[in-house]
Amino acid sequence: MSSQALAIRALLWKEWRQQRALFGILVGAGLLAILSGFWWRPFYAVGLAATLVWGCGPLLFASNVFAGETDAGTKDFLDGLPCSRAHVFRAKFAAAFALGLVGSLAVLIPGTIFLHVVANDRVAANELLPMLVLVVVVVVTEVSLAAVMA
Repeated sequence: MSSQALAIRALLWKEWRQQRALFGILVGAGLLAILSGFWWRPFYAVGLAATLVWGCGPLLFASNVFAGETDAGTKDFLDGLPCSRAHVFRAKFAAAFALGLVGSLAVLIPGTIFLHVVANDRVAANELLPMLVLVVVVVVTEVSLAAVMA
């Protein structure tokens, strides 16, 4: 592997290490919100989980990934890596996108199964593909906005 590919791989790993606690908290909170549907209304519980993870997750990940370098004072270090700023930006964008997408799917799929089994809602299972497309659009939009704002 070239030094540029190694630097990008190391950057992706660094972003995962820095964001995994937030990832765990958001996905755990989303799954707890879904489980609250046993005592609460299932549709409200899944809606709360979706709002928490879709609305907050990608935006928090992206803002931490992009603005976190400025706050931590490591932006100069990134400029010294053996790859261009465009490669660093793409690696950070990919990390924020992957975290937001995997976090959203980690709540969307159990939420759909929960609605299908507990609420006996066949519509939830039939609308999984359009919801997946919506998740991708929302995650890309939020990560892009956070990247522009940083």
